[in-house]
Amino acid sequence: MYIEKEINALPPKMGLVFKLSRKRDLSNKEIAQRLDVTESNISYHISNAVKILRIKLSVLKMVFSFLGLARYR
Repeated sequence: MYIEKEINALPPKMGLVFKLSRKRDLSNKEIAQRLDVTESNISYHISNAVKILRIKLSVLKMVFSFLGLARYR
């Protein structure tokens, strides 16, 4: 799946933090404790991951729109 591929393409630590947050539903505090970093560091990684994925998905949406694939509009 395209989204999974883009998540796996994130920088390693960012990808790990994003997956722990979104797939395992861990809180920022829980992730910070597991990785021995600050909660603000976790927030930074999640925020940047979401920004990167949003850009990548908007490009995909534009391509589908250009190709006339209405179901992806």
